Amino acid sequence: MPGWLRTSLVVAAAAAGALLLWVGLALLVAALLIVAIPLAIWSGFRRRRAADGPIVVEGSATRLDEKIVLEQPPSDAKTRSGAPRDS
Repeated sequence: MPGWLRTSLVVAAAAAGALLLWVGLALLVAALLIVAIPLAIWSGFRRRRAADGPIVVEGSATRLDEKIVLEQPPSDAKTRSGAPRDS
């Protein structure tokens, strides 16, 4: 293989490697920004909501999977023993 061809291939490989490194770095920065900015915004809203106290949703659910149970279960001995509750 002639020396000029070998040199050209080495230069081309180095240039391609450098280009791939920069593209990879740019993609990494873009991915971090896409994830980090919304996460920071969401965390800010979440902290602000937590400072105001719990959110209570009132109303009725139309389907079983929409129902949110907000009540705490009773802590008497019957319930803990597995006996049926008197409703």
